[in-house]
Amino acid sequence: SMQSLLAPATFSHRIAVTRQTSLPMTFKGGQQGLHGVGHPNGLKHIKGVKMAEPKSSLKTGSPSQLLRDLPLPLHGLSQAEKESFISALSANHRVAMDVKCQTTMCFQRFINAEMMSEQDVQDMKTLFNSVKEKRGLKGPPRVVFVNATEHGGGVAEMRLDTVALMRDLGAQAKWLVIDGADAFYKSTVHMHEGIQNPRYAPLNQKQIEYFHLTNVANFLRLEQDHSPADIDILWIDDPQPIGIGLIVKTLFPQTLVIWRCHVH
Repeated sequence: SMQSLLAPATFSHRIAVTRQTSLPMTFKGGQQGLHGVGHPNGLKHIKGVKMAEPKSSLKTGSPSQLLRDLPLPLHGLSQAEKESFISALSANHRVAMDVKCQTTMCFQRFINAEMMSEQDVQDMKTLFNSVKEKRGLKGPPRVVFVNATEHGGGVAEMRLDTVALMRDLGAQAKWLVIDGADAFYKSTVHMHEGIQNPRYAPLNQKQIEYFHLTNVANFLRLEQDHSPADIDILWIDDPQPIGIGLIVKTLFPQTLVIWRCHVH
């Protein structure tokens, strides 16, 4: 199931092509990628095409309306099921993706609690400066954490401190939480169970498409609220938002995308 989600025939390619042309295009999915007809540059095979930075931003209209308008290649969901799911996503829309993080002095608190030594702090600063140098970053690195929930679970519990830690290192760090709907969360629970049990039944086509639609919707919202062009490091936790990273890496290849799986 994870292999099918990460295969070349992902929705990120479709968004990339949509950005570069307004001509009608037809697609068929498969392991060989997405095949388009009518691309202005004569590109017939999307797989392997190096996507430059987007020429224009999909910023007109709400993410839900943009999702309805994107001609995404759906094979499992009917139009009525797609509309119902988008309406559910819209109903569960967070007021803001941002989670307010006012935690400070992370290093000092950890040292006081004997969870970290002065040498650990110095080693971390050296490592972080090395990343800045290798990425060619002149100013404070812009770091964005993305996960599926603000409350409950290990990721939410650690995030306030990791944001504070990044700020102690000199980064401009923020924490974002995605929108979701019941069908999406049921699909990702199935994914978690599949990671833990290789004999577990794979996701069906509808579950895969619920997953992709949710990640596309959240990417569209991310672009409106927090332009990926202004993100140096995008840190994604667990399978739920991994599709955002795939889209960002396709359209904004200069962004460092990190994914960490906490499912044991």
